[in-house]
Amino acid sequence: MLPKNRIAELRKARGWTQSDVAARLGGKVAVSTVSKLERGDRQLTLSWAKRFSDVMNCEITDVFQEPSEGTFARGTFSVERVTVIGAVAGGIWKSPETLFSPEEENFQIRVPINSEYLTRSRFAVCVRGVEMNRRFSAGDLLVCVRLEGQYEELQVNSLVLTKTSNHNGQIELAIKRFENNGEAWLWPESDHPLNQQPVPLSDPGVEIYGLVIASYCSEFPLR
Repeated sequence: MLPKNRIAELRKARGWTQSDVAARLGGKVAVSTVSKLERGDRQLTLSWAKRFSDVMNCEITDVFQEPSEGTFARGTFSVERVTVIGAVAGGIWKSPETLFSPEEENFQIRVPINSEYLTRSRFAVCVRGVEMNRRFSAGDLLVCVRLEGQYEELQVNSLVLTKTSNHNGQIELAIKRFENNGEAWLWPESDHPLNQQPVPLSDPGVEIYGLVIASYCSEFPLR
């Protein structure tokens, strides 16, 4: 299931037709493309969402999800901007220099400030793949804080961003659930047969890069 979007609502609020939006997007974008993206017949990638947010002068998160009390309502919370550093997808291995694709770098989202983590480095990632599809959908944005080896503060069932290196020097970024029954394990939550194997935290190629503290634009809210 693709994340819901508000393209049609935002467009109509501005009094624009689909043709108006297509023209404003530039690059010979077809009206049929705008229509398919509005209906969810075509996947709304981060690249497309950023183009719509630029045209409509709104936050990229507003394209996916309606601001409401408890999420992005301006004036309801003190908010901050965090940078989306790239995508996470279990089973996708990249070289360090290509870990983050250009379309997913250098844009920010507005999120409520979490006072518990004011002194910690915060960032966001976008979910790809099926490794955590029992909990998150493609396109969900997860806000994280850096851990830098501070594993002792993790609670059972915490969601963490893992960074795994293989013998070829490639890196995988993924989201997993932390378990500790005397030995620490990292579990995916997937209905895909190839993405159900837990990984011991003692594996020398695995490190916990960050702790997930919030999720947005999700069909499956953070529990």
